[in-house]
Amino acid sequence: MARWFGAGPSKGHMSRSRSRLQRAARVGSAVSATLAAGRANKVGLLAHPSRFHVGSFAVQIFYINRAIRTDRRAFMERQFSDLAVEPVRIEATEPGDITPNDLARYCDSSLEAPLSPQELSCAISHTRCWRTDDDWTLVLEDDAALSPRLTPFLEEFEASPPSNVDIVKLEVLRSGVAVRALPPAGTFAGVGVAVCRTYTPGSAAYLISGHAKRYLLPKPDLLSRPIDRTLFTVLAGPSRGLRMAQASPALAMQLGRVDTDIQEASRSDLYASRQSLTLKTDHHKSYGLRNALDHLWHLPLGISRRSVDYAGALPWVIKQRSDLQT
Repeated sequence: MARWFGAGPSKGHMSRSRSRLQRAARVGSAVSATLAAGRANKVGLLAHPSRFHVGSFAVQIFYINRAIRTDRRAFMERQFSDLAVEPVRIEATEPGDITPNDLARYCDSSLEAPLSPQELSCAISHTRCWRTDDDWTLVLEDDAALSPRLTPFLEEFEASPPSNVDIVKLEVLRSGVAVRALPPAGTFAGVGVAVCRTYTPGSAAYLISGHAKRYLLPKPDLLSRPIDRTLFTVLAGPSRGLRMAQASPALAMQLGRVDTDIQEASRSDLYASRQSLTLKTDHHKSYGLRNALDHLWHLPLGISRRSVDYAGALPWVIKQRSDLQT
């Protein structure tokens, strides 16, 4: 297996933007209804977002943090200090911020693939971070153990981002994860970025382009899946047609998985809710056939099975991980 290592949506897609915008009201009912209730800070659009710089690097950087998780806020802010970045904190949407109608629409147990209220809250929190007009936005969750290599990567990426990529996943579930990827579209501070055709779970760290934000936000099924499946399932769902890339080595890993030492107390806030649901989406018999056909289609472009490692956390993070109770 190789250690490391596209075509995108057509202009025809963009010509249908008006009808997509008309459908946006249905997609964003969880947003618009709450805006009408006067709680825009928790569910709706960002008010006057600020732009932060890393040296000459200018990008919108957000991290999502629940109000009750002051331990994780301190954890993230110490990482940001070490990395010399200044993100905007987004207070996470909570189930109590969502209207009963929206909970029924997305979380009712009679649905084929219901979300838990926690998953819906998470998805809304992420989409709030996309409502800016920046060319690229970096979105982080508050359990992202970041690599010291993140800052030089961002500086080089911003200077010359790849033109054939819409979303860059910076996270990996564990070192050695296998993905189907094309040759790198670019290398930034020694980190390869290659178009990836494999879904891998997790939404703790990713870059999303302005094009991808405009493409996804009007989708009628935007909030119908866990946010990582919305972003990184490239053969079906809202992101079909976008070009998702994987960074290798990965520059983030969920805190509970650092050093592969997984304990019950360090699991994600969403873990229990996901365990209680039967995930039915994307696992139809036809999906395996689509994977096979997709692989054959990309063989002339150099697609192959590749392994993604983790670049490693800041030195103090591994020692502190066990102190953070989730």
